[in-house]
Amino acid sequence: MNIIFVCTGNACRSPMAEAAARYFIKEHSFSSAGLTAYENMPMSRNAELALEAKNIPYENHFSRNLTENDIDRADLILTMSSRHKAVLMPSAGDKVFTLKEYTTGWGYCRPFRRGLRGI
Repeated sequence: MNIIFVCTGNACRSPMAEAAARYFIKEHSFSSAGLTAYENMPMSRNAELALEAKNIPYENHFSRNLTENDIDRADLILTMSSRHKAVLMPSAGDKVFTLKEYTTGWGYCRPFRRGLRGI
Protein backbone atom coordinates (compact mmCIF):
# COMPACT_ATOMS: atom_id res chain seq x y z
CA MET A 1 0.00 0.00 0.00
CA ASN A 2 1.30 3.45 -0.95
CA ILE A 3 0.53 5.98 1.80
CA ILE A 4 1.29 9.70 1.66
CA PHE A 5 1.13 12.17 4.55
CA VAL A 6 0.19 15.75 3.68
CA CYS A 7 0.56 19.01 5.59
CA THR A 8 1.13 22.62 4.62
CA GLY A 9 4.89 23.02 4.15
CA ASN A 10 6.24 19.46 4.35
CA ALA A 11 8.86 20.59 6.84
CA CYS A 12 7.44 19.35 10.13
CA ARG A 13 4.24 17.35 10.61
CA SER A 14 4.06 15.23 7.46
CA PRO A 15 7.76 14.25 7.43
CA MET A 16 7.48 13.36 11.14
CA ALA A 17 4.46 11.18 10.37
CA GLU A 18 6.34 9.59 7.47
CA ALA A 19 9.37 8.83 9.66
CA ALA A 20 7.22 7.37 12.45
CA ALA A 21 5.21 5.25 10.01
CA ARG A 22 8.38 3.90 8.38
CA TYR A 23 9.73 3.01 11.83
CA PHE A 24 6.61 1.33 13.21
CA ILE A 25 5.02 -0.14 10.07
CA LYS A 26 7.28 -2.08 7.74
CA GLU A 27 4.84 -3.54 5.22
CA HIS A 28 3.80 -0.34 3.40
CA SER A 29 5.42 2.42 1.36
CA PHE A 30 5.35 5.92 2.89
CA SER A 31 6.05 9.42 1.64
CA SER A 32 5.09 12.98 2.49
CA ALA A 33 4.39 16.24 0.72
CA GLY A 34 3.01 19.71 1.34
CA LEU A 35 0.24 21.75 -0.19
CA THR A 36 2.28 24.97 -0.30
CA ALA A 37 5.82 23.83 0.42
CA TYR A 38 8.96 25.79 -0.28
CA GLU A 39 10.71 23.16 -2.38
CA ASN A 40 13.92 21.51 -1.11
CA MET A 41 13.89 22.93 2.41
CA PRO A 42 15.21 20.70 5.20
CA MET A 43 13.00 19.31 7.94
CA SER A 44 12.61 21.81 10.77
CA ARG A 45 15.15 21.36 13.53
CA ASN A 46 12.39 21.02 16.15
CA ALA A 47 10.86 18.19 14.11
CA GLU A 48 14.24 16.45 14.06
CA LEU A 49 14.57 16.95 17.83
CA ALA A 50 11.08 15.56 18.42
CA LEU A 51 11.91 12.42 16.42
CA GLU A 52 15.24 12.05 18.20
CA ALA A 53 13.50 12.39 21.59
CA LYS A 54 11.42 9.33 20.69
CA ASN A 55 14.37 7.48 19.11
CA ILE A 56 12.66 7.47 15.71
CA PRO A 57 15.21 7.47 12.89
CA TYR A 58 14.71 9.78 9.93
CA GLU A 59 16.41 10.25 6.61
CA ASN A 60 17.60 13.51 5.12
CA HIS A 61 14.34 15.18 4.20
CA PHE A 62 13.75 17.97 1.72
CA SER A 63 10.32 19.50 1.36
CA ARG A 64 8.26 19.11 -1.78
CA ASN A 65 4.79 19.90 -3.03
CA LEU A 66 2.08 17.32 -3.56
CA THR A 67 1.52 16.55 -7.24
CA GLU A 68 -1.34 15.06 -9.20
CA ASN A 69 0.90 12.06 -9.81
CA ASP A 70 1.25 11.62 -6.02
CA ILE A 71 -2.54 11.66 -5.67
CA ASP A 72 -2.98 9.17 -8.51
CA ARG A 73 -0.34 6.76 -7.14
CA ALA A 74 -1.48 6.90 -3.51
CA ASP A 75 -3.70 4.21 -2.08
CA LEU A 76 -4.25 6.34 1.02
CA ILE A 77 -3.70 10.05 1.69
CA LEU A 78 -3.53 11.12 5.35
CA THR A 79 -3.70 14.85 5.99
CA MET A 80 -2.65 16.61 9.15
CA SER A 81 -5.80 18.74 9.35
CA SER A 82 -9.34 19.00 8.03
CA ARG A 83 -8.28 22.07 6.03
CA HIS A 84 -5.70 20.02 4.18
CA LYS A 85 -8.34 17.39 3.49
CA ALA A 86 -10.78 20.01 2.20
CA VAL A 87 -8.21 21.22 -0.34
CA LEU A 88 -7.82 17.68 -1.68
CA MET A 89 -11.54 16.94 -1.93
CA PRO A 90 -13.11 15.90 -4.26
CA SER A 91 -10.11 15.16 -6.53
CA ALA A 92 -8.62 12.61 -4.10
CA GLY A 93 -12.01 11.01 -3.50
CA ASP A 94 -12.46 8.28 -0.95
CA LYS A 95 -8.75 7.78 -0.28
CA VAL A 96 -8.20 10.98 1.72
CA PHE A 97 -8.67 11.18 5.50
CA THR A 98 -7.26 13.28 8.27
CA LEU A 99 -4.75 11.40 10.38
CA LYS A 100 -7.13 11.77 13.33
CA GLU A 101 -10.04 10.27 11.36
CA TYR A 102 -7.98 7.29 10.27
CA THR A 103 -6.20 6.45 13.52
CA THR A 104 -7.03 5.98 17.16
CA GLY A 105 -4.64 6.43 20.02
CA TRP A 106 -2.02 8.18 17.91
CA GLY A 107 -1.25 11.75 18.73
CA TYR A 108 1.24 14.08 17.17
CA CYS A 109 2.92 17.25 18.26
CA ARG A 110 3.47 20.44 16.31
CA PRO A 111 7.09 21.28 17.09
CA PHE A 112 7.39 23.92 14.35
CA ARG A 113 5.37 26.46 16.33
CA ARG A 114 5.09 24.98 19.81
CA GLY A 115 8.57 23.63 20.35
CA LEU A 116 8.97 20.32 22.07
CA ARG A 117 6.22 20.66 24.69
CA GLY A 118 4.07 17.58 24.89
CA ILE A 119 6.62 15.10 23.59
